[in-house]
Amino acid sequence: MAQPTEPDALRELLARRVDEIAAEAVRTDGEVAETRLEAAARLARLVELRGATAAQRRRRRVIPLASIITLVLASVLLFVHVPRTHVELHVTVSEVGFVVPTYQVFSDAMSVRAVGVSGVTAVELPGLRRREAADVLLTASRASSGPGSVDLDPITLPGRSRVSLRRLDDPGRYEVILSGVAELAGTANGAVEIVVPPNLNAPLRFAWPQHITLTTETAEGGLELTLAGRDGQAEPLRVPLSVERLRLYRIDRFEGPEQTVVREVSTVRSGKIYFESINGEERMVRSGEELRFDVASGEVSEWRLDSAGIGLRFRGTVRGMRTGVGPAQRSLMPTMLEWLRARHGLGLLWATTAYVVGVFVTVRGWWKRQP
Repeated sequence: MAQPTEPDALRELLARRVDEIAAEAVRTDGEVAETRLEAAARLARLVELRGATAAQRRRRRVIPLASIITLVLASVLLFVHVPRTHVELHVTVSEVGFVVPTYQVFSDAMSVRAVGVSGVTAVELPGLRRREAADVLLTASRASSGPGSVDLDPITLPGRSRVSLRRLDDPGRYEVILSGVAELAGTANGAVEIVVPPNLNAPLRFAWPQHITLTTETAEGGLELTLAGRDGQAEPLRVPLSVERLRLYRIDRFEGPEQTVVREVSTVRSGKIYFESINGEERMVRSGEELRFDVASGEVSEWRLDSAGIGLRFRGTVRGMRTGVGPAQRSLMPTMLEWLRARHGLGLLWATTAYVVGVFVTVRGWWKRQP
């Protein structure tokens, strides 16, 4: 049970004294000792003085208390960021990584001038027996007697597969790292050079399209693709593609004599972020600007493979979006004020007005009631 405060205890004591004097007056037919009345009067004066000093202290605390509450509310609105937000991201990068959450088709059939596959365990070639292999290189020949062609079948990815796509230096050349893919297939036609280290390196000619099957390691396999005839052709990567754990940086590793240095380097070349939850507000992304996410899940609705790099349009939900490195990191998530202003602008205006008027009326009323 809470202990009464000092002013409350004094008032209770005065009430008991008055009750005792009143009871005595009833018993004695109105005869009350003057000393008792004087003592009660002095106690009443003390209660009055004590209440006045307590009220004065409360009055002194009103303005600081109102200021602190206002400062806390303003700090929350201005500096606390929403936990998640919906964005549309248009970026051009030199490398991008992500995870596909479910079974999906990653690419359509594509024509390539050359394809090198690493992480292979076995290969089946036209006219040759199935053989073990670690790496395979297929190159469409440009012989005058008739050019060859190499076509890859659509690549499917099981759920939770990791994907990394990087643009290489030569035009139309890309590296794709895939995990969880057990088999790759395609066709070869015409003059095609096939290299399967260490024993096979031969130009072959096929009179009609011949099937090629590559069995790969499910842990991780790599493809180096040189796409054929990019001008005017549709992009070979499938859209829409559901992705999560979007990554817009690469990991560089330097092996030194004393230690290994690992660092993360932004792959962003240019881009824009559209914050859908705050009326599509736009933010430019500079070349080389660090852009990271704690969580990023959604879908890629557009791919663009050209001389500028790998262009993609991502639309989804992000958490912990930030830029910078180390102590210089800063959040790019909208603040509570930005979110409320965009989503509940009228409500925010009315609530702010009501709060300011309420504080003013309360402080003015308390101030007027003080002696």
